[in-house]
Amino acid sequence: MSTNPIPGHIVPPDYNVDANGVWRNLGEKRPPLRLTTTAAYVTALLRDVSATDWSVEIEFTNPDGEVRTLLVPYAHILGRRDLSQLCTAVGLFVLPRGEGEFAEYLAQCAGSAELPRHRLTTKLGLNLLPDAACPDRLAFVLPGTTLLPDSETVAAPAERLVFRPPFANPAFGAYASAGTFEESRELLGLVSDDPVAIFVLCASLAAPFLEMAGVDSIIVHLHGRSSTGKTTRLQLVAMLWGKPLDPQTAGNDVTLIERWHGTANSMENLATTHNGMVLCMDELGGNTDQAFSVYNQTSGRGKNRMTRDGGVQAQRKWSLLSVSTGEVSLSDRLEAASGKPAKTGEVIRGLSIPMDDLPAYEGMSTEEASQHVQALKTRLLQTYGSIGPAFAQYVLDSFGTASELRKALHAEIEVRHAELVEKARAAGHELEPPHIRALRRFALMHVIGEWAADEVLPFSESEIQSAVEVVAMAWLGALPPLNDEDQIVGQIRDWVIRHLGQMIRYGDEREHDQEPYIPSVTKGIRHRRWILLTETEFAEACDGTSTMVAGKLLKRLGILDGEGGKHKKRHLLGGLGLPATFFYSIVIAKLLPETEQADAHAAGLLPTTELKPGRVRPAPRQSDENGLEPPLKI
Repeated sequence: MSTNPIPGHIVPPDYNVDANGVWRNLGEKRPPLRLTTTAAYVTALLRDVSATDWSVEIEFTNPDGEVRTLLVPYAHILGRRDLSQLCTAVGLFVLPRGEGEFAEYLAQCAGSAELPRHRLTTKLGLNLLPDAACPDRLAFVLPGTTLLPDSETVAAPAERLVFRPPFANPAFGAYASAGTFEESRELLGLVSDDPVAIFVLCASLAAPFLEMAGVDSIIVHLHGRSSTGKTTRLQLVAMLWGKPLDPQTAGNDVTLIERWHGTANSMENLATTHNGMVLCMDELGGNTDQAFSVYNQTSGRGKNRMTRDGGVQAQRKWSLLSVSTGEVSLSDRLEAASGKPAKTGEVIRGLSIPMDDLPAYEGMSTEEASQHVQALKTRLLQTYGSIGPAFAQYVLDSFGTASELRKALHAEIEVRHAELVEKARAAGHELEPPHIRALRRFALMHVIGEWAADEVLPFSESEIQSAVEVVAMAWLGALPPLNDEDQIVGQIRDWVIRHLGQMIRYGDEREHDQEPYIPSVTKGIRHRRWILLTETEFAEACDGTSTMVAGKLLKRLGILDGEGGKHKKRHLLGGLGLPATFFYSIVIAKLLPETEQADAHAAGLLPTTELKPGRVRPAPRQSDENGLEPPLKI
């Protein structure tokens, strides 16, 4: 038995590695202790872009003689049972007597100054791979591969970026490919007469760009009677990135299409698995959860959970565009679960597209259309997984950095958004602020579709524009009317978003002692976790609605903080020269999702420069809620 290490790998003192395993030397008088049944080396030390979540990369040979790699969080090395389970699952067998020594071997390897260091991520899709040469270099991550910009666009990185799944899930194996890029384009050409298919293909390509565009997680739900081609469209969505097998007939094979039946916890797992990509969900009717809510999937965050020792587990987070199908609309499903009308927020975040009245294959008879769809489904089993990565590479090569991509996205989205709003009004739709914000999501899909037109997708820009507009107008036409409460909240949210750039910023939530930022024209104060409005400013935001009615509603919804049963809360803002003063105190996180705040930054509604001190003078003391408002002497 040889105990000579293979050259070029790090092996700590008192350990040896050969084809039969890792060995611990126990001295001259005792035989070496065998720790594993095969050679295993630590080849890299990895951490995320924040220099946290440290892991080691292990290279080993499994029992079939295949060289594999395994990423193990360093915390699992300290928890030996977790380590053994991780290794055993992939074919790296740790012997019972060697568990502790193998953990020690890995830890000593990780401490070697010669060990290469690289980056890791648990998120698929768009990521950052920063270094001194390029602090916001883009990368696109898929299981087993990381795409990088062309070196002529951005300098090549000094480190690798490696994907470490957040947990084991067979679905990661469905990110695969078959057939060629040209065959995939030829296949997609079969749906050029189907605006819904073109739209959902654009949605699938847009999914990785939600965060970059400042768009929150959303659901696009195709609903209609049976045999209207809903599942086939869902297979088209999936085929851009991997295996699009119908889950009803997939058997034991993996597929990117999931089923709706499951608990809220299982839905969290699915969202975390496909974080950064598109999530395909079939048959909404299969979900019987009484707590069903669109918010659960579009919130971007899972529930807070405790650890065994009383701590708090790391919260699951995701950015996700889900494409869903079912015979019932999301509104009907929500009403069935709660017994109440669906909330506007859920209706807006879940874009229910009625299929029954939308055109498809208009030049074909019913029998011809059926044969066409069946031929399409057959070819989908043979050709998939090349279009999405090709488009991702195109975007990386075109922009290279996050700042360039974000700038281009926001500029083009604003143009397409304005056009969609104008078209909707011209078609007779009465648009409330929530509808206008939701149309921005359609604008994102339009922009991404245009970028992919001709070169990646076999459709022209005009065909993509037509498809997005047809589906957007169908969605607007099927929406239930907003109730009075929704309109009040919507108009106040819209006012706040429009005036964010004119708000004094004092006592930011992260830095309570910073100097105030004071714009030349002021509308309210952004203080810690609140937006503070005077009586006049709140009345302006209410836009004709009684401040008493609006205040009562916002307080009931948890959007407004008050004290002593009143609608206002007292704040001491000494840095602004104000005494203890009552304000309408709107909780930012309740009124504005994080993505809308980020979008306001990107659109220039919030200052992005360093906060600058303003000149302030003391104002007369004012503590009576019903008295005159204190002047802001700035």
